[in-house]
Order: sequence, then structure tokens, then C-alpha cells
Amino acid sequence: MAAASPAVPMATTKQAMSAMAGAPGVDRVFEAYLAMQKALGATQQGDAPVDVAKLIEAARAIAKESSFARVVETAAAMQGKPIAEQRNLFKALSDAVIAVARSDPPSAAVAPKLYVAYCPMAPGDGGRWLQTTQEIANPYFATRMKECGSIEQALATAPARK
Repeated sequence: MAAASPAVPMATTKQAMSAMAGAPGVDRVFEAYLAMQKALGATQQGDAPVDVAKLIEAARAIAKESSFARVVETAAAMQGKPIAEQRNLFKALSDAVIAVARSDPPSAAVAPKLYVAYCPMAPGDGGRWLQTTQEIANPYFATRMKECGSIEQALATAPARK
């Protein structure tokens, strides 16, 4: 019979989770999200869906924290859908990623700052997204109104991790 493993104190577990989330895992989530945002915000050459696999994989690696679990859930809903549908679903993903950025921002290696952009004409009651520049690249209307929207807020990133 195998010996029972000793219990890990809760504080140690929380510290380990925080260190893991603050490690390159957080940066990978944001890098994958920002690549999707750029792809959706670019002028489209066709209807091929944007690949969300890297984002799902990165977020799953640190999904034990509820905010990252929501990123996995919303990204998975986009997988394999036509790009027009992905644009509609991107709103929920962006809300989840923005919430993570406010509580556990990526490092400055991802971007010196992140910008929360808003388009009042996005499906529903408007939509937000993160981007790395102040120049609007609307992921909801890239083929029709790429510059529609405004910057609402600049978010600081964490010092570069070593």
C-alpha cells in the first residue's frame, strides 16, 4: 500500500499557483489572444476560421484559476466556427481576457501596455477587446469598419519576468 502524501498547506498551494500563473503561462495566454485579435482585426482574404488552439492550450495550462477557466471556455466555443461567428463569440472571450489582464497582467515582454478598445456597434450592446497599439484594428468589423471604435483605457503590464 502506498504511503499517503503529506498535505500541502493552503498558503503554499496559493503561492505556487500565483507563481505559475505569473510565469510564462500568463504571457502565452495573452500572446495567443493578441494573435487572434490581430487576425480578426486584419482585412480578411477568405472565410477561414481563426485557429484558437494555442489560446485554449495556454489557458488550460493555468486554468485552475477561475479567470483562466473562463478563457478556456469562451475560446473553446469559437473553435472550428466560421469566422463571422467567431467574431460574435470573440466578445465573450475578450471580456474574459480583459478581466484576467486587470487581475494578472502579462509581462512587458508581451507589450509595454495593453489597450482596452471599445466599439459601440459590435454585436449586442457593443464590444471590447485588448490590443497592443492605440491604432484601432476592430476585430468585429475588420472587413467593413476596421477603424470603428476608441481606446477606453490603457492597462499596465507587469515587469518582464526572468
